[in-house]
Amino acid sequence: MNKYTFRVKNSDSEILAALSSLQGKERGDFIREALRFYINNKDMVQQILNSIKEIQEAVKRQSADIAEIKEMIKTQPVVAGLNKNTVLLESDKNNKKKNNEEILRGLVNDFLNM
Repeated sequence: MNKYTFRVKNSDSEILAALSSLQGKERGDFIREALRFYINNKDMVQQILNSIKEIQEAVKRQSADIAEIKEMIKTQPVVAGLNKNTVLLESDKNNKKKNNEEILRGLVNDFLNM
């Protein structure tokens, strides 16, 4: 059986806290299990970290795409007057006229602001 020792630095506060609560055989068992866990799972942990990074990048891209769509909607001119695309909507107080572009703009804004 081989015996290994190591020194803990003052900056290793988490390690110091974990080891200081253990004595003798408990401490050795803890260190051995911690090393075994690291050896068995280091690749999986790295894969998880890589996946998180990819998700964060995808969210950033999606946010940029949504911001671009919102900006495009804001810059679209509102067409006034009646034409074949005008839809009549019922209101409690009176009838209002909106064209399909305004309706679509409102729906997209509502969707993007969810």
